[in-house]
Formats: sequence, structure tokens, C-alpha cells
Amino acid sequence: MFNLHNQLSVLNNVNVRAENHGEDKVLGIDLKLSLTLSNDVLGEFDPDLKTALFKVPETGQEELDLEEATRLSALKFPSMGSIGWGSDLKGYKFKLHYGIGGEQSDVILQDCKVNSFRFTPKEGGSVEISVRVQANPQLSDMPKVLEYLGSEATIDLLPPEEQEPEQQELKEAA
Repeated sequence: MFNLHNQLSVLNNVNVRAENHGEDKVLGIDLKLSLTLSNDVLGEFDPDLKTALFKVPETGQEELDLEEATRLSALKFPSMGSIGWGSDLKGYKFKLHYGIGGEQSDVILQDCKVNSFRFTPKEGGSVEISVRVQANPQLSDMPKVLEYLGSEATIDLLPPEEQEPEQQELKEAA
């Protein structure tokens, strides 16, 4: 399942809105992030996606002593732009690493939706991923989030099954 740990990304856009939760109005945000990763990440979405977009480089371009699966670094379709991916992932935990105070200074958003994926394959075996994270932050978190608008930030994006062990570790450390 798609996850990120201590990953450098760019916060490209923040959309702030009011959401109706019953009769209550709740702060909602959409965070549009982009990051560049190894094309191996495509396997977290579909096992055939990497081989659909990448091929072994032409003679003279390949790197030596690599297994064939990791040598898929040339674009199969160099003229193809980015492609959308329809995953709508729920229950994620988003963490924006902020300052040197660790968990106390980080922005942590629970029960996030992760969607609007776009993949842009890059020559050499990387892929640029654009993704939207939808959350309901505390108003006090907004200045920290907005500080990174248009800048690089280190983030975690954890699926529900990875959150339980992390929460248990925090309890044991306390």
C-alpha cells in the first residue's frame, strides 16, 4: 500500500474550505503535493504499471550488474505526458515535519483522504507523483502548513495499517 516516510516533497497548493459535518462547520483543506521517487513506487499501485511505462535502456545506456526488474529506466513512450490514477485512499495519517521539536512541533493530520494521483514518468527510472491530501486540520496548524506553501517539506503519509504499530511505539516510549 502507498506510504511515505521522511519524504521530501513540494507543497504546491493549499485549498482552504468550510465543510458541513452535520450542522457544524469544520475547517477542511486540500494539500497538493509533488515528489519524485524511484519508479519502483508504481508497484504499490499496480504490479504491471512499471513495466507498462518503462523498458530496459538501449545498448550502451544500461547500467551494469543490475537485475532486469531494476533496469527498467528508459521510457517506453517518451511523448506521453502525465497520467491520472483513480485511487481514493482513506484513513491516512499525514505528518508535516516542522522544526526540531519532533512530534510536539510537527503538524499531524488524522483520517485523511489521499487521491487525485498523477504520474509523470521520467527518463532514468524516476517518476514524479502529484497527489492531493484532504484533511480537517486544527486552526492552530494552519500557519505551519502555509509556511511551506511553494517550498519543500519533509512528510510522512501512513496508511491505516501502519498507524497502529507507530502509535504503540509512542506509548511504549512515554
